[in-house]
Amino acid sequence: MVARVLWEHLARVRIPALRPVNFLSVFFKKERILFKKVRQDIKFNKKNTFNNKNNMTRFNEKQILTFLGFLLITFCAAFVGNFFTTSNISNWYIFLDKPFFSPPNWLFGPVWTILYFLMTFSAFLVWREKENSKRKIALIFYFIQLVLNSIWSIIFFGLKNLGLAFFEMLALWFFIFLTIIYFFRIKKFSGYLLLPYIFWVSFALILNLTIWLIN
Repeated sequence: MVARVLWEHLARVRIPALRPVNFLSVFFKKERILFKKVRQDIKFNKKNTFNNKNNMTRFNEKQILTFLGFLLITFCAAFVGNFFTTSNISNWYIFLDKPFFSPPNWLFGPVWTILYFLMTFSAFLVWREKENSKRKIALIFYFIQLVLNSIWSIIFFGLKNLGLAFFEMLALWFFIFLTIIYFFRIKKFSGYLLLPYIFWVSFALILNLTIWLIN
């Protein structure tokens, strides 16, 4: 009885917002608007998630192809060097006088293979960083030293010119050093990956000089 009287009283109220029918209409209208907005947000999020997945897939594919590109270019340089080295070790290099610290011939292959992989990964990590002038210069130095790396094998084993090979390796060492400096500025880990490379080339430089002097 009390509820009925209260209902009739509210129905006669002149303030529209306090009338039961208007109050319920406003309430459900707000609920419909809120529900519609939620649905739109869900659709938008689904669309963005789908686009992000597609972008990530394309990004991963690009990174894989770029890494394979660096690997191919680096090992092309290795192949050129190996072509001149292998054919001249057994019929020329073994007859040269060598210092006591000269490593066995079988060691060169595995060491250079590891170094070429480290070089590839190092350059790839630098490429992944933000594109700028430093990255461009760093990769230019990387490819220059890669070319010089191949040329040394051509001069030393192909032309059998020990003196010229020594001075060419000095240029190689210098560009490796520049590459490491720029790699350190961009990504320190990439610079660290090249340290075994310059240590080995430093050793090879001393070995080259010694073989030249005693022959």
